[in-house]
Parts: sequence; C-alpha cells; structure tokens
Amino acid sequence: MDTSMKNGGPISAHVPNMRAIAPTLLRFLEVLVGRQFAAYVWIHKAQDLVYYVYWWAVPLAQLFVGLFFIFVDTWQYFLHRGMHMNTFLYKTLHSWHHRLYVPYSYGAMYNHPVEGFLLDICGAAVSEWLTGMSTRQATLLFTVATFKTVDDHCGYSLPFDPLQWFTSNNSDYHDIHHQVIGLKSNFSQPFFVHWDVLLGTRMTRRDIEARKQLKAVEKKSL
Repeated sequence: MDTSMKNGGPISAHVPNMRAIAPTLLRFLEVLVGRQFAAYVWIHKAQDLVYYVYWWAVPLAQLFVGLFFIFVDTWQYFLHRGMHMNTFLYKTLHSWHHRLYVPYSYGAMYNHPVEGFLLDICGAAVSEWLTGMSTRQATLLFTVATFKTVDDHCGYSLPFDPLQWFTSNNSDYHDIHHQVIGLKSNFSQPFFVHWDVLLGTRMTRRDIEARKQLKAVEKKSL
C-alpha cells in the first residue's frame, strides 16, 4: 500500500483521478505534436506527464485562470460597482470604507461587516467552490488576496514591490478610486483591471489631468 503523503493524504487516494485525466492528456498531446510523436512520448514519459499535470498544471490553472482572471475579480468588480451605483447600498454599507479619503494599509479591511461578508468572504468561497480547489490552494489564494488588498491601500507605489509588478491595479490605481473625482471609477479589485477597461470605468492620472485642463479651458471661455 502506498503510504507516502501528498496534500494531507496518501498519494494512492489520487491515483484514480490521475488515471481519469490520462486519456484527455493523451488526446491533447496528439493534437499538439501529432499522433506519432505523442505515442513515443506517451510510451516513455506517460507516468511523469500525468503526475506533473495533475499536481502542477491543473492547480496552477485553477489559481491563475479560474480565480485571478475570472471569478474573484468578476465577483468583486460587479458587487463593488453595484455598491457605488445603488444609493441605499452605498450609504448603508460601502460608505464606511470610503471614510478613508487617504487610504492606508490598516484601513484595507475597514468596512461594514455585511460588506466584508458579501464582497470578500462570499467571493472567495464561491471561487474556491467553482474551481474545486484544495485546502492548500484556497489558503494560498486567500493569503495572496489579503496581501494584495493591504498593498493596494498602503499609499505607496514602490518599484521593488512584487505585488505591483504584474498588474496596473496597484495602490496608485486604487488611490484614485478613493478620491472624489474617481469615486465612480476604478472598481476592479484585487488583481486586474480588465473589467474597468471593457466597461469604460477605468481612470488614470492622465484622465484626471485631462479633466482639469478641460475645466480650465471652460472657465476661460466664460
């Protein structure tokens, strides 16, 4: 009996799952490199391929595609935007968070308890459930998301901050949202800005300067 451990249980418990993905992996390999070469690779490296796909490729896809790009950001964007557009929700729930006109790290989670449950806890739980994540994957996701939220509220855009390297959704981006001029913009959180871009709610520092220049021109023309 296989007694080696993986993710808190014996590897033998995962063998049926690895066997189940093997035919799909072989078909994908045939499409990718052709049947002849796929057969050669499968004969010599099938066990290694299935192992690494099961333990590495699938979990990474769940994290980076299923969660970061789709579920977490989508949930947060539309619920966050709804709390700004609906007067009752804004005054009752979300206005608590926007008492922070100058965001700071400890204020990242300063919000109404109901909003915290709906926006953060439910969003993460639904994402975990939809992608079938393991406990370790979910722990990693929740940890990174928490660090990212704190980082976005820290008030500093530091060149050596790894959380601000891979996306333009950073502290500067979120600072604009906390200003009066950007209150109806930059709803995306915590990872990427694609929903703001697609739905026309993105605001940059250049946009702010352009608005200021337009107002100055309008004043002169009066």
